[in-house]
Formats: sequence, structure tokens, C-alpha cells
Amino acid sequence: GDTQAPSMPRGLGATAISSSQIDLNWNASTDNVSVTGYDLYSCLGSTCTPAFLISLGNVTSYNNMGLSASSTYRYQVLAKDLAGNSSGLSSISFATTQAAPDTTPPTVALSTPANGATVAGTITVTANASDNVGVAGVQFLLDGANLGREDTTSPYSRSWNTTTASPGSHTLSARARDAAGLTTSSASRTVTVDNQA
Repeated sequence: GDTQAPSMPRGLGATAISSSQIDLNWNASTDNVSVTGYDLYSCLGSTCTPAFLISLGNVTSYNNMGLSASSTYRYQVLAKDLAGNSSGLSSISFATTQAAPDTTPPTVALSTPANGATVAGTITVTANASDNVGVAGVQFLLDGANLGREDTTSPYSRSWNTTTASPGSHTLSARARDAAGLTTSSASRTVTVDNQA
């Protein structure tokens, strides 16, 4: 019978594609009869045992899916032939999955002025904002239009010269943005501008 094992697979490479997928590829092994498949050993961590066995046909790539985010996986592969002979295990290849995407938008609420307040002169509009990763900026809005530039540093505030607004009722709100580009708009507050005094 055939007692000659296939050559050891070489060039095993592991590449993280996302927070849940690592793609693997290697160079084909050779055998005196024929290579029938490969056993890919995968485990989570750098010195982990036992490894999880993924039995593959005669292919030289595999997409390992359903993995944990921000985690390092360790891989080795061996070749098998029809008679059941196995090559030695390949060299080890590591890859670390990407961090999970940020899907949590920030929170934001106006703190001053109070809802229903009468305002005059130059006032400071302030808001509280928070995010699971970090707030990138807060844009204040007067009647739905940008009030000055976005404030990118806490505490979040914007000076408003109310003499530039018409007398009467106006709406203030704030929109927070995080680094992932997710935005949240605060509840609006209605204030009355009265600069007649």
C-alpha cells in the first residue's frame, strides 16, 4: 500500500477580513499518489489546546466565519492522502479579528436655556452628550439651522447673540455625532426672544 505521506503544506496565511471572519490560504501539498484533503486546526488564543478541527477537501483556502471580534486565532494545516497518510502540521499562522463596529448612537440633551425661557442679549446654549465610544462633536441648531460651528470639545456650548433673531418664539436643539458617524438629535426647547427692554 501507499505509505508515503504528502508534503507539509507551506505558506499558510491568515488574514482578518472583518470582526467575525478570517480568510486562510496555503500552498498545495504534493503526494506520490494524490492529496485528498486538508485538516485545518483552529483555536482561540496564542497557545491554545485543544484545537478545533475543520476537515476540508482538496482546496487551498478557507473562510473561517462566525468568529469573536477583537480576538486572536491560531491556525495550522496538514495534508492527507487516499491511504490516510498525513503530513506534518504546517507552521502556525495567527490573525486577530477586527473590532466590532460601533452601532450605538450618542445621547444628547440640552441643559440651558430652560424650556419656555425668555432670553435677551447674548446667552450660552449648553448640552450634555455621551457615547459608548466617544462623542466627536455637538452641533447646536436654532430653528433647525446650524447655530455656529460644531463644538468638538466638552463641555458642549455655543454663544448665541439673540439680538440677531427676530422677537418671539424660537426653537433650540442639539445634534451629537460620534466617531462612527452615528448622530442623535436632542428634544427641542422653545424660548422667547425679547430684546425690547
